Amino acid sequence: MAKTIKFKPQVGALNRILLQEPNTNETDFVFDRNGKSTVRDESGFLKNVDANLPRFNFRLDKKCPSLLIEPLTKNEMRYSEDFSVDTFWTKTNGFILSDVAISPRGTLNADKFVQNKLIGLHFITHANIPSVIGSRYFSIYAKKGESYKIAIKDSLDVSGAYVSFDLKQGVVLDEYIAKGYILDEGNDWYRIVYKRFGYNQVPKYEIIILENNYEKGSVTNAYLGDGKSGLYLWGAQSELGYNDSESLTSYIPTLTNEEVIRSKEEAVAFGMENYINDNEGVLFMNSKSLDVSRNSTDRYISLSDGTINNRVCIYYDNYLNTIKARVQKGIIPFNLSDIFFRKVDASFSKIAFRYKENNISLWVDGFKVDEKFIIETPIGLNQLRLDQGNGRQNFEGEIAELWYDDKFLTDVELEENTSYSSFKELADNFNYTIL
Repeated sequence: MAKTIKFKPQVGALNRILLQEPNTNETDFVFDRNGKSTVRDESGFLKNVDANLPRFNFRLDKKCPSLLIEPLTKNEMRYSEDFSVDTFWTKTNGFILSDVAISPRGTLNADKFVQNKLIGLHFITHANIPSVIGSRYFSIYAKKGESYKIAIKDSLDVSGAYVSFDLKQGVVLDEYIAKGYILDEGNDWYRIVYKRFGYNQVPKYEIIILENNYEKGSVTNAYLGDGKSGLYLWGAQSELGYNDSESLTSYIPTLTNEEVIRSKEEAVAFGMENYINDNEGVLFMNSKSLDVSRNSTDRYISLSDGTINNRVCIYYDNYLNTIKARVQKGIIPFNLSDIFFRKVDASFSKIAFRYKENNISLWVDGFKVDEKFIIETPIGLNQLRLDQGNGRQNFEGEIAELWYDDKFLTDVELEENTSYSSFKELADNFNYTIL
């Protein structure tokens, strides 16, 4: 088996994602992203990444980095790491202690929000943001203190929607109309997320300290604060997507009274005509898609001639929530074949798509899941692209491994390449706990 194109996250350069094979500058991925962003490094903390540098994201176990590719978005929150700024952050029945805990960035810049000794709701909210109507994700990093129950509510939403969380157990306690997520960020930090589907108004989010005996139900019950109990906050983000690109993505710092935009990330490896076989081959990726339930935008990785008329691709169909593969030659519809697997989850999948004249098959996590025998192969393939083949329908998610082999590999070889080497590797990938 000879992989003629091979990528594993290792090192990047300005406007470049380096390939292991072929090892030439002319065939590296050309990479583009305007704006700074963040990624988890090998120490487990977030770090800033400058514009036009690729991001390699580490899991909490500090192993197996993956290339992170995300869409155009912006953080509307100002002073996202400094809740002491009274001109933007309003405290009701509580106060801020600044820079008293190690944040997810690994520095002493996390604030503590403490309840006062009055009867009422104890919450912090933000100043008005620009009046742009659109559906949003709101997220904030939170860590338990003496208090460990917390809620997010939009005070301008007349429905009364809310989500409540337990920072001690790391779980969503209750959801009313809105949807909640809680993501483990390590070191007792969680990124808690509020999403109100189908609500396109300008929001005003409240972050509420709940009593520790709260279990579920209303988050607006007043209580007498003790003047000392609180919890830690850092990294607030109100994320407004563009062009149906609404999604929860990585944290974007806003350290001043300005919103920050991060452009979509794009990557294309040109000059591949000597490495891609039009007649047969295998395209493989170990990847996961970004929040596939968010919209109808598909996410592709493809071999192409720069158009969608000749291409071999694997993609996540977000409308049907499935993994698919496609070979296309020309523009006639009967020359286009789709084969699909299953519902997509938040885990990585090892996916291989094998093609040759009159035979295509899709393999996922060690199994051949579909096969067809009526197909023509494309011509003129000369690019490896993180999109559908022509610069649209970009891939969004994480790629731990990507390769192409110019031979029609056997079933045994594909089963081996898409399987897990050990039970531990499988458990780690799907976040299972080994008892």
